[in-house]
Amino acid sequence: MAALTASKLNYTILIDDSQWNYGRLTDYFDPVPLSCQPPHDWKEMPRSAFSHSGPNESDHVYASRDDWGGYTSFILEHVDKRAIDTHSVWNFVNLRDQNVVLPATQNLHYSLQSLFDMKSAALRHIWRPKKMILDEILKMKKDINDKILQSLPTTGHAQPKAFPPNPLDLESPLPKKLITVHFRLGDKKSEVDNKPPAANDGMMSAYAKAKPYLDAVRSFVPDWKTSKNLPTLFVFSDDAKEAIRHFDEHQSFYYPHQRFPLLSPPETKTFIDHGWNQAQFNVAPLAVRQKLAYALIRDVTFAVDNSEAIVCSLSSNVCNLMFHLRGSQDAIGPNSSVRSVDMRWYPTAFSEAVRDLSLHPVKDRAQILALAPQLAANEKNYIEI
Repeated sequence: MAALTASKLNYTILIDDSQWNYGRLTDYFDPVPLSCQPPHDWKEMPRSAFSHSGPNESDHVYASRDDWGGYTSFILEHVDKRAIDTHSVWNFVNLRDQNVVLPATQNLHYSLQSLFDMKSAALRHIWRPKKMILDEILKMKKDINDKILQSLPTTGHAQPKAFPPNPLDLESPLPKKLITVHFRLGDKKSEVDNKPPAANDGMMSAYAKAKPYLDAVRSFVPDWKTSKNLPTLFVFSDDAKEAIRHFDEHQSFYYPHQRFPLLSPPETKTFIDHGWNQAQFNVAPLAVRQKLAYALIRDVTFAVDNSEAIVCSLSSNVCNLMFHLRGSQDAIGPNSSVRSVDMRWYPTAFSEAVRDLSLHPVKDRAQILALAPQLAANEKNYIEI
């Protein structure tokens, strides 16, 4: 949110990573040149929390993960009412129809695109993985390329031809389509337990459920029931073995030719079992935290650069990263190539800040039914009545 606010108000954003629990930003990314330099007669001035006080705002403000108040109120003023009203109808329809997968058209409302683009530009500006991580990405890509080649059908005893003919590099295409699925497990469970659909975009959470993810995957492959060349799914998770187990179990109810091949990143052995646990991570040795962060940046970068499509849950920060790195052109409308299964994109740190502005899908149903025809007149709202 600080980056979005800085873009709106023409601040230069400086990142203080001295207390970051992942280490230093330069441990993972190449330094980004500053676009400004302090004047020669610069004097140290006290910094203050951003308070959204207009012309009286300090020239030096900071963002704290523990206090987003000023930033939240500023951003909410720039959330278009068209999005709030459309969200109200979308939530109502999702709850009424008992949707198990968020429709692709609900990922991102067009009126929020400018806010999304500001966040996206800020992230892309610093997302420059160091060579050591790029080397790991290429190593993993070669391994995945080889596994895909081995899985391709052969004619008689002939072996599949090498693809591409030149040495594989970071820009080379893979021999068949790849769809990435990020499957968050671990302590995310505590956020979704007993959370009613009305409080979550009219949807039940897709946590630990393979079906919503595979339903979204199939939306990218209309002929999946009869295709002889299904895309490979790159499944990465905070608990890869458990994630693959979920997908294998669900696909076992389908004919073999209707099952998507599954691949996952190299296993990163850590002290954390059964998925991500932030509390355990925070007290782990720095070397362990860095090892996990290296693997995460590797997997996210590979997925963004090599996937035909991405399926994830925007309740996860990792999914947010991939949305922003792909860009709004891949997130808006029925043909979006990045899909969230159960929650749409919000510009604030906590979705409730925006969601609570919408009409309640149960208590306010009469108002929503009256509002829907007006909104449906604009085809960019993707509302059918």
